[in-house]
Amino acid sequence: MLAPLLMIYVLALFGVLAPTLHREHRWLFIILMVYFVLISGGITGYSRFRLPLVPIFSILAAHGANIVYEKLRLRWRPSLR
Repeated sequence: MLAPLLMIYVLALFGVLAPTLHREHRWLFIILMVYFVLISGGITGYSRFRLPLVPIFSILAAHGANIVYEKLRLRWRPSLR
């Protein structure tokens, strides 16, 4: 349970720091993420305090995973020229 949650947090951070997100929204998400991670006791704390933001973390993690995938795909894809 620890590793998937940590992966979601890291990918959500990539999703928040993406250049496609507006600056005002980025700070709002960062503040919410830090607040709920601290309130819930981090990765090993009570999940009931973390539950309200799990859908938002999941959406941001999917966005972050897409960004990481696109960067890796462009880096390792052979040139078609």
